[in-house]
Amino acid sequence: MNRRPRNIIFIPARKGSSRIKNKNLKTIHSSTLIEICIKKAINLKNDDTQIVLSTDFSNKELNLSEFLSKNIVIHKRSIQVSQNNSSTESTLKELLDVDNFKHFKESNGYVLMMQVTSPLLEIQSIQKGLDLFLSSSKYNTTIFSAYKYKQFTWVKKGGNFEPISYDPDNRNNTQMMQDYFQETGGFYIFPIKGFLKKLNRFMDYKTPLIINQIESLDIDEIEDLNTARKYFK
Repeated sequence: MNRRPRNIIFIPARKGSSRIKNKNLKTIHSSTLIEICIKKAINLKNDDTQIVLSTDFSNKELNLSEFLSKNIVIHKRSIQVSQNNSSTESTLKELLDVDNFKHFKESNGYVLMMQVTSPLLEIQSIQKGLDLFLSSSKYNTTIFSAYKYKQFTWVKKGGNFEPISYDPDNRNNTQMMQDYFQETGGFYIFPIKGFLKKLNRFMDYKTPLIINQIESLDIDEIEDLNTARKYFK
């Protein structure tokens, strides 16, 4: 009897997108963003892991090749979790309530959530995140992709702009500034049981896996897509 997988590589890919129509089906070097993400997931998969694409795209729209489709399970998400304001957590919770996935609720495994719109994220970086999660002495932890930066950062408040990362009356060199960590959304790793308890991707302990700024690109505007096509290997 085959052993059931205990971990999930979870790839959410909602159909709707406000700035770029059908963004997740846009192509880079003839592969859609969804296909690029699935190929990485296949490279990270082992016998303990199930890859799940959670989407409201039709099979015809996805047009996944036989090689890709035989390696994944497609979760047809409901209308209720396919809205603009639907959280990824609500989609994952819906998946875990499906009969074929209820056994994961008793698993001591993890969820690796991968973002389709981060095509420049390297497999090696995700693997480093997995290694960091698995080697942690604290099970109740989340590993997430981030890049470290030191910037003179300002925000708009009312009709004026104010600095939030430094004092302009006591301006230091960037070497003297505090490190900031920008969450990229590229991937998150967290325990299944911890998620079911909190219904949140972030556990009590949080650790960023530092990636470079090129890997951190998140496709939100058409300019981002053009940049990804330029740098994609």
